Amino acid sequence: MNKNVMVKGLTALDILTSLGCAENISDQPHSIAKAEKNVKEITDATKAPYNSVVAFAGGTGVVVGKNTIVTNKHIAKSNNIFKNRVSAHHSSKGKGGGNYDVKDIVEYPGKEDLAIVHVHETSTEGLNFNKNVSYTKFADGAKAKDRISIIGYPKGAQTKYKMFESTGTINHINGTIMEFDAYAQPGNSGSPVLNSKNELIGILYAGSGKDESEKNFGVYFTPQLKEFIQNNIEK
Repeated sequence: MNKNVMVKGLTALDILTSLGCAENISDQPHSIAKAEKNVKEITDATKAPYNSVVAFAGGTGVVVGKNTIVTNKHIAKSNNIFKNRVSAHHSSKGKGGGNYDVKDIVEYPGKEDLAIVHVHETSTEGLNFNKNVSYTKFADGAKAKDRISIIGYPKGAQTKYKMFESTGTINHINGTIMEFDAYAQPGNSGSPVLNSKNELIGILYAGSGKDESEKNFGVYFTPQLKEFIQNNIEK
């Protein structure tokens, strides 16, 4: 990966405060306001597609099936810093979907920054995972100039795990890598990249440029990657 490409995940000890862990906000400050025209806070995440989004320590994931979440390898690996839990569609005002212990992690065997995370069905609060989330459907494909949105938890604990959605356009797709201009920050790693029908195109993994809104990168879900994911959804 180019040295100017920044992984948008755990840049400091960024931990879910909702799970009772400490936080470190030593990250360099970035203003969400500078992308004000295409970024909005999601205050009620109880409906699709927002209730398919989950928060990890320093990152984001998306639910694709029974007890099954897709995120980045680097997010899944770092998640043990807060006892391997995820928080389902946490938002500032809406009702959250509970905190769930991780059961296991299945990493994609290739170079792509992609991992499957399975969680236990019952939360620490006694909620049922599959009754409190929606499953995001896969898109058939995507192309340059398609409009997209990304949903996740930029700056994590620093923003008290508020959920944000940003919109943009795909610049180009090359194999399993797509480049787009939707605004993202550290904490957006693993965020779902959705088309205009809220279908899953891929997940964000990194960005580059002096201005974080300039250029961001995602793992594009080719047929091969979709097959890997589908084969690892709990039955």
